[in-house]
Amino acid sequence: MVGDSYSQPPNSDILGALGKARYYTTVDLASGFHQVLLQEGDHQKTSFLTLGGHFEFCSMPMGICSAPAIFQRLMNTVLSELVDTKAFIYVDHILIWGATLEEHKD
Repeated sequence: MVGDSYSQPPNSDILGALGKARYYTTVDLASGFHQVLLQEGDHQKTSFLTLGGHFEFCSMPMGICSAPAIFQRLMNTVLSELVDTKAFIYVDHILIWGATLEEHKD
């Protein structure tokens, strides 16, 4: 099986872009992975067995090999207009910045 890969932004790029910023907001999407629905045919790939029965995830669980790449790609797509100009996304963390308070609110 070939895992999904999607590059993370280098920390040096993030720190370099923040040089003129004075205002910052961080957002932690701690349960964001669980908001991504699995395709119908992929449910069985997440199956597990307990004494209580056989179960399958309907949404993406934490811990599967492709979850970070899938979630990073999704967040970059959703926030595409802001990425690298007003926000950085690092898996389930979003850093929003602005040089002025007005720019930051925008």
